[in-house]
Amino acid sequence: MEALDWIEATVRDCAIDCAWRRIADATYAFDGAQAEQVASVEEAARAAGLPARATTDLPLPFAVEAAVTLEGQGQFDPVRYVRGLAALIPGDDCHVFERTAVAGVEEGPPCVVTTDDGRTITAGAVVVCTNYPLLDRGLFFARMEAVRSYLVAARVRGELPKVTAISAGEPTRSVRPYRDPAGDPWVLVGGEGHLVGSDDAAPARYEALERFAREHLDVIDVPHRWSTQDGMPLDNLPYAGRYHPRARRLYVNCGHQKWGMTNATIGARVVADLLAGRDNPYAELLDPNRVSVRSAPQVARAQLWVGAHLIGDRLTSADAASAEEVPAGEARVVRDGLAKVGVHRDDAGALHAVSLRCTHLGCLVHWNGAERSWDCPCHGSRFGIDGDVLAGPATRPLERREPPR
Repeated sequence: MEALDWIEATVRDCAIDCAWRRIADATYAFDGAQAEQVASVEEAARAAGLPARATTDLPLPFAVEAAVTLEGQGQFDPVRYVRGLAALIPGDDCHVFERTAVAGVEEGPPCVVTTDDGRTITAGAVVVCTNYPLLDRGLFFARMEAVRSYLVAARVRGELPKVTAISAGEPTRSVRPYRDPAGDPWVLVGGEGHLVGSDDAAPARYEALERFAREHLDVIDVPHRWSTQDGMPLDNLPYAGRYHPRARRLYVNCGHQKWGMTNATIGARVVADLLAGRDNPYAELLDPNRVSVRSAPQVARAQLWVGAHLIGDRLTSADAASAEEVPAGEARVVRDGLAKVGVHRDDAGALHAVSLRCTHLGCLVHWNGAERSWDCPCHGSRFGIDGDVLAGPATRPLERREPPR
């Protein structure tokens, strides 16, 4: 709630045009099996001092078994908001550089940031705010899971839902109303999440969301779809503070647990206060170097997943004997002597082959049919069809290979 107030004040005071507005949010149950989860959400909200309200009547285009609502939540266009913030930065020796990938950081003094094209930038301090921390020295890859989820944007007729809403159980279905600058109504439908690198990454995820939209809304068309990736700390709290216990000039803000709008804002304030030598009431709570006994089972489960892929994927057989067997628009793991190669045939028929070995810690990447990318199941790195890095913690591309014939 503090982050919501800060965002609202910043939008107002800095005149950022990003369609900010307050709106109620709801967690709902489709059936009795999910009603218990709704009740637990209400209980937790009330324990936190939030004005939760139980109801069975939501302004949604479908009936619900149970729901709990929170008034006074927020909604805005995040791209327009971030552009508005970025416009405030230039000047007084402050700059924004887009399309500039960082390959490494040496902690100083001074700190030296190296870009992927070999250029360097020096600084008194560095804050790593990438979606997944790109430096292994904090061992964040062992304390976070990378999760993908999917969204479709449906242009609709009629009245928009008057709340943002998310289902309490699986499969997740989130609903968010949107009115574009021309005044046309849209509804964003999200869900279908899974761990990065899972074989569940398929176009059927989008198809399920579109079916839900058409079943419950008067849909004109569904012209847009995309997916997102979130870092999920295993103890359910973000990381904001010093990158590792001995860090004095290196900081991090990440792991926002799918609540990036508010968690990232609070995390940024924690780091800003640490840089300025001020106290912050959330610094200890979000300390990246905290020890959580409660999360030990989750950490063990995550490492079992990593170990299973690190070893097991090397023992599985190839999908095809040659690149000629790969259909257009799809990919296969192809045998190349004693090794295996990832081969994708694009819609025009051209072949793209890469090493399957992730450049982060050596797990073998899996094909993501929903996004046409090679994804690492161990720590969430993603690569394009020619091996280019799409998401870290990897900073180096996959090695290109000749398609096996």
